[in-house]
Amino acid sequence: LRSSLQSYFKTENSRFSQQLWLWVHHGAEMKNVFQHTDLIKSPYRRALMNLISSGLQGHPIHQQLIDLEKEIKEASLREIDEEVRKLPIKLMVPLLLLQFPAFLVLLFGPILSELLARLGS
Repeated sequence: LRSSLQSYFKTENSRFSQQLWLWVHHGAEMKNVFQHTDLIKSPYRRALMNLISSGLQGHPIHQQLIDLEKEIKEASLREIDEEVRKLPIKLMVPLLLLQFPAFLVLLFGPILSELLARLGS
């Protein structure tokens, strides 16, 4: 686990990876660093931190990792489904704002022109 974390630290340069690096390298004195930051709003990142903590203590993490992967995939699919359900409503806005007024002009333009011509004569 430590070697995987080391390769992650070499390739990633985000705030989360920097905080993770501090937590891994300073051990017990940085034990609760993630509880006091705004970086870990996600319950999945907190679960990942608990998983890493267990792995660094020498506990097996394979099954927990598989369970976390399934949970994250299910949550991602739920989020995608929710956004897809909202999409038709969001796509109606340009239709209503741009195409519908143009259609009204085409529909009522000749009628208004005819009405104005009759009122003028």
